[in-house]
Amino acid sequence: MKALLLGFILFTAFSASILAQAAGNDVEVRKDRFTGVTTVSLKPQILTKTAEYEIDLSKLQAEFGGKNIYGRIGEGSVYLEVMAKPKKAMSFGDLQLHFLVDGKPVDTGHTTSDLDPLDPSGYSHQFFIGIPFSTFKQIAIGKQVELRVGTIELTLSQTILGKFKDVIEVAPVSAK
Repeated sequence: MKALLLGFILFTAFSASILAQAAGNDVEVRKDRFTGVTTVSLKPQILTKTAEYEIDLSKLQAEFGGKNIYGRIGEGSVYLEVMAKPKKAMSFGDLQLHFLVDGKPVDTGHTTSDLDPLDPSGYSHQFFIGIPFSTFKQIAIGKQVELRVGTIELTLSQTILGKFKDVIEVAPVSAK
């Protein structure tokens, strides 16, 4: 029995590392053997950088196999944290993240935002959203994806969209 359990643990760890390697070094896959939840994370990425500001994707984490508030296993959720780092004070408009995929708006629900408590200048803002995996997939497979962070508009690079696709690739089969 111990040998079987050890074999399962090694297989699970080996499978996760193979998946992470297949997606490149920016994607990490972890499976919690107690809860069955699989977490896929993307390392922080710079979305755009200008003389006036920098916009970073400071966190992208997808979770699969967890239970929703009704005790049912859901399709999976993706949590995004976008950091806007202006060099001087600027308006962030409605304090929401808005996506256009191939020219069409994508409903990502409500964005929570706050000043970055670690920024001594007091100018940086953090924006947080949690979206269903299907919505993230819609964003990731778009040919042209635009993002508005407050008053700043940018187009996500094909490199970033490729990394989003890497996250989809390593998602559990049940989520795809």
